[in-house]
Amino acid sequence: MDIAPSGRGLNRASELIASKRLLRVFNRVGRVWTDRTYNDCAEVVIVRDRDDFLDERFTLPTPETAAVKFMRAEVHDINRWTLRHAIFPFLPDPVVAGLMRGKDKIFVNFNNITYRRIFARGQLDKGGRFFGGWWQQTPSELRPYIRIDDEPTVELDFGTTFLTILYSQRGLTIPSEPYDLGINPDGDLRKRSVIKKYIAARLNARKLYSLSKEELALLGVTGEKLRQLVEQKHHQIADALEVALVWT
Repeated sequence: MDIAPSGRGLNRASELIASKRLLRVFNRVGRVWTDRTYNDCAEVVIVRDRDDFLDERFTLPTPETAAVKFMRAEVHDINRWTLRHAIFPFLPDPVVAGLMRGKDKIFVNFNNITYRRIFARGQLDKGGRFFGGWWQQTPSELRPYIRIDDEPTVELDFGTTFLTILYSQRGLTIPSEPYDLGINPDGDLRKRSVIKKYIAARLNARKLYSLSKEELALLGVTGEKLRQLVEQKHHQIADALEVALVWT
C-alpha cells in the first residue's frame, strides 16, 4: 500500500491507497456493507458544563434517574436501528473524498453513525440535543443525496423551533414573521440569519452577548436598538430574553 498522510496535523483522515494486486481485488469485490457491533454499555447521555473563567468545558457524572434511564434506552434503540441499515451519501467519489479529506474545512467522518444526547449546560432540563451522525456535519446542499438502504431521504426542517416551542408552552400564538423586526424590508437572508442568531443567543446564552460590529453594520442598527426591537416584537416572552443582554 501507498500511504498518503493527507491528514497530518490538519484534523483530516489519513488515506490508505491500494496499489497493484490489492487494487485489483478491491475493483473486483466492490463496496460491501458489513455488520457493525454495538456497545450497549456505552454512555450515551452526556452532561457537560463550562468553566467561564478557564474557558474550558468539562464532563460531569451522568445521574442515575428514571428520566436518564429512559433517554439512555431511547438513544440505544436509535443507534441499534442505524447500525442495521446502510446510510450513505449517493454522491460521486470525488465529492465524498473531498468531505473525508476536509475540503473547505468541512470534515465528515462516515464512521460516525450513532448518536449521543449531550446536555451542555450542566443540567438535564437544559439542552439535550442529539449529536454524532455523520449526516449532521454534511453541508445542507448535499443532504438530499443521503440514502438509507438505497432509498432516497427527505430532510424535514422545523422553522423557528425555539420560539415556537416557547410560545406554545405558554399557550401563546407566535407572530407570523418572528424574525421580522422592520429592519429587513428586502428579505435579505443574511440579515435574517443574523437576527435569528441574536434571538437564539438571547434565549440560550448564559452571559452577556453581542453581535459583531460587522453584523450590526449589516443590520444598520446599534446593539441597544436591536435589543429594543426584539423585546418589542416578542414582548409576550420578554422575561425569557432577559438572561443575556446586549453590550451597547
